[in-house]
Amino acid sequence: MSRILIADDDEQICAIVSRLLNHDGHDVTAVYSGAEAIATLRTSAFDLLLLDLVMPKKGGIETIMEIRGEVPQLPIIVMSGQVRLEEESINRLVQHYGAIASLAKPFSSEELRSAVTVALA
Repeated sequence: MSRILIADDDEQICAIVSRLLNHDGHDVTAVYSGAEAIATLRTSAFDLLLLDLVMPKKGGIETIMEIRGEVPQLPIIVMSGQVRLEEESINRLVQHYGAIASLAKPFSSEELRSAVTVALA
């Protein structure tokens, strides 16, 4: 069982992803901002972070940069539905900042499971 942290300002996304990953046997914690993700990572260890790219106050890129300074080995998957860039551009952007994969919202349960499996391998 892996410990997964989800950070997304959309509570419905957090609930759906949490339910799916809990069903798969993971221990999932959901938070609703980049600042909450950073605070949570300072007090608890996780095996994976699923992070929304566009959030108010502290966005995904800023959050990744801060996390990389504190937990450089943590695998991060970026999720986004609001960025209107080509998928290849998003992938280059998030990889530059240390994410290992990106999921475009809406994504299927199979896409989520596949990304999580690869990230945890």
